Amino acid sequence: MKFAAKIGIGYALVIASMFAMLLYQSSVIYQMQSVNRSLSEVSFEAANFSDQLLQRLDTIEEFTQKFLVTRDPDYLEQTETLEDLFAQDLGRIRELPLGPEAGEPVLELVQIWDQYQGVRVPLDDGEEWLNLRLDQLERLRNQTERVFESIERSITAQVREATRVGGRAERVALAVAVVTLGASLLIAVMIVRSVSGRLNQ
Repeated sequence: MKFAAKIGIGYALVIASMFAMLLYQSSVIYQMQSVNRSLSEVSFEAANFSDQLLQRLDTIEEFTQKFLVTRDPDYLEQTETLEDLFAQDLGRIRELPLGPEAGEPVLELVQIWDQYQGVRVPLDDGEEWLNLRLDQLERLRNQTERVFESIERSITAQVREATRVGGRAERVALAVAVVTLGASLLIAVMIVRSVSGRLNQ
């Protein structure tokens, strides 16, 4: 084999290994960007909405109790306004592309919310209405907390996946770098031996 051919084949192998490493690194970067995009655009937004739901439920319960004591229609009006905001936030969470772990608790929360909306303001027996309404609010709070916890677990799992992918990429990059360096040294030794052999002749 000619001297130029040996050099060409040797460096072609080195370039091919470096190109393969570049492709792998690009795929890993894409995976990590996908995880980060899911975290920033979906999971964190869902966590924020679920936290708002909990805060709105606390205020709804407070105004409900004040309405029963004072019969002030302003409290009832504020309660209805907060319920509308709760429904809007719940609708936004439902529209997010959540996985099964968080999606199923959200659907259960929607069902409980529909039951809550079926409890109307009483005409006479306010105490019974209050107990029923507070019971529904407690169910809503418990389910909303489950939604929040499921979203937190999803975020934790995504962060672990990103860490795992990054660690694997680091190990593979190190291994490819070692192999490339070894191949380069081997090719250099072969070229030197080939040249020195001919020079000796």
